[in-house]
Amino acid sequence: REHQANYFASAIAMPKTTFIPFCKSYLKEAGIFENQIVTGIDRHLDRIAFFDLPYRIAETYGVSMQASTVKLKKFSLIAEKKSLRQITLL
Repeated sequence: REHQANYFASAIAMPKTTFIPFCKSYLKEAGIFENQIVTGIDRHLDRIAFFDLPYRIAETYGVSMQASTVKLKKFSLIAEKKSLRQITLL
């Protein structure tokens, strides 16, 4: 249920038209130009993906960090290394 609540909050509070540009701008400021963070490779990138960026989103949009993480994953702005490996094997 919590995941559903976070998903619902993310859809209403963080519209795609402002969310995507906001995140891409933050990633560029952090020196990430691929518009995606792959987690599980580098501790610094993991910190950005799971704390810094979700925290900034939560502050800006007034949502929880969990809701911001759900939205980041939905738009593939953060992806897990293992899930990418599974996709490439198919």
